[in-house]
Amino acid sequence: MKTRALIPFTWGLLAHQFSQRSEQDSYEVQETCGAPGVSVCVSVRGTTIYSKGFGFADVEQGVKVTPQTKFRIASISKSFTSLLVGRMIDQNRIDLDKDVSSYLDDFCPKTKDGKRVSVTMRQLLNHTSGIRHYNKPEEFLKQDKHYESARDSLEIFKNDPLVHSPGEYYLYSTYGFTVVSAVIEAIIAKTQPVVPLFARSVRLKPPSDDKEKKNLPDEAKIDSLLLQLFAFLGLRNTCLDEPSKIFPFRARPYCRDKKNFCKLANSVWVDNSSKWAGGGILSTGPDLIRMANHLADIYMGQQPLENALVVSRDTLVNYLWRPNTGTAQSQWIPGGLYGLGWFVARRSTIPVDLDFKQIPFDRLYVGHSGAAVGFTSILLMSLPIVTETGSPIVCQQLPPICVAVLVNLESASGIGYHFHIYGSKETEDGINCSFSVLFYSTTLRNRNTGYRAIAIRHITYCIYLHFMMQRLLSSLFSRSSAPIRLLSAVKSRDFSVKVTQKAPNFAGTAVVNGQFKEISLHDFIGKYLVLFFYPLDFTFVCPTELIAFSDRIEEFNKINCNVVGVSTDSHFSHLSWINMSRKAGGLGGLNYPLLADYKKEISRDYDVLLEDKGLALRGLFVIDPNGVIRNMTVNDLPVGRSVDETLRLVKAFQFVDQHGEVCPANWTPEKPAMKASVEGAKEYFEKVN
Repeated sequence: MKTRALIPFTWGLLAHQFSQRSEQDSYEVQETCGAPGVSVCVSVRGTTIYSKGFGFADVEQGVKVTPQTKFRIASISKSFTSLLVGRMIDQNRIDLDKDVSSYLDDFCPKTKDGKRVSVTMRQLLNHTSGIRHYNKPEEFLKQDKHYESARDSLEIFKNDPLVHSPGEYYLYSTYGFTVVSAVIEAIIAKTQPVVPLFARSVRLKPPSDDKEKKNLPDEAKIDSLLLQLFAFLGLRNTCLDEPSKIFPFRARPYCRDKKNFCKLANSVWVDNSSKWAGGGILSTGPDLIRMANHLADIYMGQQPLENALVVSRDTLVNYLWRPNTGTAQSQWIPGGLYGLGWFVARRSTIPVDLDFKQIPFDRLYVGHSGAAVGFTSILLMSLPIVTETGSPIVCQQLPPICVAVLVNLESASGIGYHFHIYGSKETEDGINCSFSVLFYSTTLRNRNTGYRAIAIRHITYCIYLHFMMQRLLSSLFSRSSAPIRLLSAVKSRDFSVKVTQKAPNFAGTAVVNGQFKEISLHDFIGKYLVLFFYPLDFTFVCPTELIAFSDRIEEFNKINCNVVGVSTDSHFSHLSWINMSRKAGGLGGLNYPLLADYKKEISRDYDVLLEDKGLALRGLFVIDPNGVIRNMTVNDLPVGRSVDETLRLVKAFQFVDQHGEVCPANWTPEKPAMKASVEGAKEYFEKVN
């Protein structure tokens, strides 16, 4: 009961501190940068661990941003459109390398330097087609005409010459995705009757009365197809940015006043129907994360929450996320390239189109950024490098991490820059610091004026505390909210590890003096070894134990004894925890190796693993110079161990080894020992009584 009472009390303190810091940061955004509102959502291993809004969705009416606030996601819309294409690839309904003029009767074949050239879907999707982007500010800021279909909106640019020969180089083009959407419409419309991309039915728009549009069925239009996609993914707060329609919780768009940059102004009214596919979607942070989690599950070879896959893993990896040479993304990170509607990069900055899967500590970054009238957005997935079989080969303990950041301020360009530069530190710094880098990336900055604000500077600390609390709760409580007696699950079993028997060999990556190093039991043969297991990094009792052993490591060294700590966390997590200051809940350095058992093999071999929890009990083993276990204890999780008792035990076994005598209760080197004989016992009792 005391433990259960402590949980809400501790959580209350964390929540209070969390609330205070959140309010402080939201005010800082408004006052320093002028960004009206920010929405942030984060998931780890498919679970949303943080979702919150800051500032105002509507400054004039004082409406605050919440997780349900809808923002223009701008060019992240391209990533949604790529999923429609991926769906068509899976259904064998499209050829990415076929000239698009063969699909579009009213799209004139293109020429360059007097020669006929082919523009393909692949080139359109990776921005190497030569189709131009906006060439006038008015095309971006004064879009006031409504188009019934993507095919109709081709009139804006279809007769314009190509900027370069198709495939020659990378030139970002939203209009290229308008052509993509027109091709999708044409392919769907040619099936008689129309065969939908998705099995689930959705509510479509009523048929148009315009007879000239009858040859393009409503269910084949890009707006209807995107609505089907949203329904398939379960995105209830994602829709098309129709300017005349009333949408609950839609954020208002803002920009800097042209005459006074320090002032906020309303952005102009726009109609994005010409570019539903390239920048015309409204969404929320949680909806973007739901979509990202779906794709991360597919990538990891797992079944998504929605059960049905939006695209196959083969299509996702080998088409949509396959980087295209010549599409370098300097603003992403060095080595980053563009796939088909997605930015793709690697943490190591090795060119992502090269196959270097053996590089350690690497991560795959996939995402997209967006800039629209009145809005800035970014979506990023940080994923383990995965083999073709779907099994992660490195960073197994650091799961998929997805982050969405949405801002109702135009030209907050620094959001993307800082996002990826800081994100490059993520893997080496471990899970907690990966949150930090990702959230530091929400820096909003205009390089021309120097105005800057860190939207959620301290939020990471609160998320770290929240994540710790989640771990503690999952360790202490079952679904029925009754306390779990974790040790009771193993009390009655026959331990395969026994005193007087050889200790199971272990080997793995440890953090030794701030560096990663491979260690094994054989490294400690010839000396005594204290091998102790603890449940998790970044928890409560565990740091007290690790620090206690570290502070007294010289006493162990003097008696020729090594100490090694072990948990099922990764070595990246260990390093992050070691480098964190003690005042912040870290270890502040460590004077002995901290071994990573993220495969859980060592904990299983030593019989301390809780299989259902994936963590180790507080097992401690004293192993002699011959590799024989001389002592073993296993504590329930809430109670830490005594360094004094551990030192006493090692000294006692060493005394026995050296002198052949036995050590009575509470023996210390200053007290007499006992010879294992009748005479010896009599002599001992005469001394102490």
